[in-house]
Amino acid sequence: MLVAKIVLGWSMLMFIPTLCSAALGRGLGVAINEISLGNGPLLLRKGKLSIRLIPWSSFVRFKHTQEIQVLDLSPADVQDAVDQRSLWINVLVALSGPGTLLAIGLLLLGGAAFESFFAAFQQIFVGAIFPLSEAQHHLSAFAAESARSGSLAAIGVVATKLAAFQLLPLHSQPGLRLVATIIPAVERRAAKSPLPFFLPLLAIILSWLIACGAYLMG
Repeated sequence: MLVAKIVLGWSMLMFIPTLCSAALGRGLGVAINEISLGNGPLLLRKGKLSIRLIPWSSFVRFKHTQEIQVLDLSPADVQDAVDQRSLWINVLVALSGPGTLLAIGLLLLGGAAFESFFAAFQQIFVGAIFPLSEAQHHLSAFAAESARSGSLAAIGVVATKLAAFQLLPLHSQPGLRLVATIIPAVERRAAKSPLPFFLPLLAIILSWLIACGAYLMG
């Protein structure tokens, strides 16, 4: 039962922001190539929506001129591509996922969501650097708060932490898309050399997985 609650809560926090981003982008005139809910083997495809076996993450892939396989692009080919839309539309699309997560946190935690959100930036990095000490302290505090306040409050806390994490300029995160929107040279650098953006993401995730494993076995 506990595992089912964790999977359901995590899936909600992964899927709802992705669907909100897709809805906002489409509403602002950006074409969608794919909406993927989950990872791994494909379970169901309906139009541009893909549902996959493992509910670890999700994403929406908007139309981009670099992905259009046409030699001579006409205005009609590119007018609804995300990189051809205005700066403010790209900023709104990039912020929609983290913004949805923060809104979920506010709904479940009230004003305390802001404190949890801003604290997350330091917690993410310090916990990743010290997975067997600082991260253990944060995980213990989270477990105690969850036991005291219940499952919905726990989901709210996780939502605020994920909102902060997604704003980091790391590979595949909205934060990198936001920075690349404002500084186009970053997008070119990320496309040419993705490792500097991917390796920190991998290191943070692996370190926190180690921290969670150590906490569960402790």
